[in-house]
Amino acid sequence: MEDFVKGVMLTIGGIFLIAAVAFLSGTILFWIWPIAVEPFHALTWLPQELSWFQSVCLTWVFSILVKSSNTNNK
Repeated sequence: MEDFVKGVMLTIGGIFLIAAVAFLSGTILFWIWPIAVEPFHALTWLPQELSWFQSVCLTWVFSILVKSSNTNNK
């Protein structure tokens, strides 16, 4: 039972960590997006503007992908 509780707490902690990273990174991405995309807008399919929610979701997805790619499955 103790291992189960430890696993649940680690899972909740991991979800909280990913959410915190997405919140902070998404806010930063929201602020710098217009500046970073402006030179490449004519050359790419990137949108000119992102909403705050879109930027948080984008960083949340990439946080999960990066966290998943760092696992060592032996």
